[in-house]
Amino acid sequence: MKPTMRYSESFKLQVMRELEAGRFETRSATARAYGIGGQQHRVLGKKIW
Repeated sequence: MKPTMRYSESFKLQVMRELEAGRFETRSATARAYGIGGQQHRVLGKKIW
């Protein structure tokens, strides 16, 4: 079983700022750029990681 990834609040805020600023066109592109996978990828933009 893979270990669960935990992201710091500062990391999550940074990702959200860049997504909102338009650096990435899609949530998928953001997830690929930061290596975010699984369920976290699906909830990008909801601030509930």
